[in-house]
Amino acid sequence: KFAGSHTGLAIADKLETLTNGWAIDKQKIHLLMRDSGANMVRGCKDAGINSEGCFIHKLQLIINDSSQSQRTVSDMISTARRIATHFNHSSLACSKLIEIQQELNMERKKIIQDVQTRWNSTFYMLERLLHLRRCVTIYLTENSSLTNLTNNQWDLLQSVLELLRPFEEVTKLMSNTESIISEVIPTIAILKRYLLSHKIEQLYGVGTMKESLVTGINKRFSDVESKNYYTISTILDPRYKTYFFSSNLISDEIKKVVLGKIKDTCSTTDEAETREDEDDESLAAIQKRARINETTDSSTNSTFTLWNCYNDFVTPSTSASSISGLKNDILHQLELDTYYGMPIIDKKADPVEWWSRHREKFPDLINLVRQFLSSPATSVHSERLFSEIGNIYVDNRSRLNSENAEKLLFIHHNLNKINYEY
Repeated sequence: KFAGSHTGLAIADKLETLTNGWAIDKQKIHLLMRDSGANMVRGCKDAGINSEGCFIHKLQLIINDSSQSQRTVSDMISTARRIATHFNHSSLACSKLIEIQQELNMERKKIIQDVQTRWNSTFYMLERLLHLRRCVTIYLTENSSLTNLTNNQWDLLQSVLELLRPFEEVTKLMSNTESIISEVIPTIAILKRYLLSHKIEQLYGVGTMKESLVTGINKRFSDVESKNYYTISTILDPRYKTYFFSSNLISDEIKKVVLGKIKDTCSTTDEAETREDEDDESLAAIQKRARINETTDSSTNSTFTLWNCYNDFVTPSTSASSISGLKNDILHQLELDTYYGMPIIDKKADPVEWWSRHREKFPDLINLVRQFLSSPATSVHSERLFSEIGNIYVDNRSRLNSENAEKLLFIHHNLNKINYEY
């Protein structure tokens, strides 16, 4: 229960209450993933907890800004939204649309209404309208009270879908329960490469929107390569390593930071060894990540997808360089060089499962892996709890108090982690 205004001070007090209630030492909190609200930023800072903004929330702001930056795009979306609203508010219109689909021997589909706080719902709305363009046009021809999209707007709609398709792939991938923070830097690099590709230059009427997307990404993710949460997790992910950093100079600097982190970690080896069996068991027990394999199949309307750009970064001709000139600790250096020299794994593979199999080969690196590959990339996981609590707070449970509701939510969310064995 959170009574009163959600000010930064109130959020800080609530965080203190939660950490004390769960007996969590704040020094052991590696990172708290939050939205970009000023009150959340202030609350985490006042509570003394390291925090970062949600990747998906930033992406939402970037795409919203870009769609508003070009008047023709915003007008097209507004017209499309009015059409979708008409069909969603009129059962008669829906019935007539289904009749038209049957006459044309098309599969029965409904118009999707978007939710403006979720940019990808707008994408799906436009995609469905394009799919039903012929049916919608026939209906609107017989119902002159509603304005149809012009031919130029239909062409623009198709270009917008093409432009934003990789962003939709990214949104689905990063919203996955198993996504981790190491995916942020590679995803940003891939999106930049995609937006600067020759394919995008050929799209009709979205030049201003494309430039706004590039500007927004550069602005909102300008500092990711200066934060250890992102850089060290990326370099420790065997799918990415050093391939996606903006320059070799940055890669070399991050390698030095990793080496320093290893030395700091090894200074507490005696204490860590007392928990070694427990830590190894917890690492191996992590559920194998169910990667969203269908993301590459979602772009059936386009042969140029997000993963074409991924392959540009990790072509066989590219090789990761090893550290040179840092000979202070031969064993640490040898372990790092061995890891950097190994080939990267498939982009859909599970990095935690890979480290679980190789932990004996990298006894020093594994301690960093447990820390830096533990953070999610987004706050989507916590936001889904609001949907879960909605299934618990129902009309016939009007006497359910907040304390019991919290316990039920905890059980509902975590029972699957022990395979429902209790």
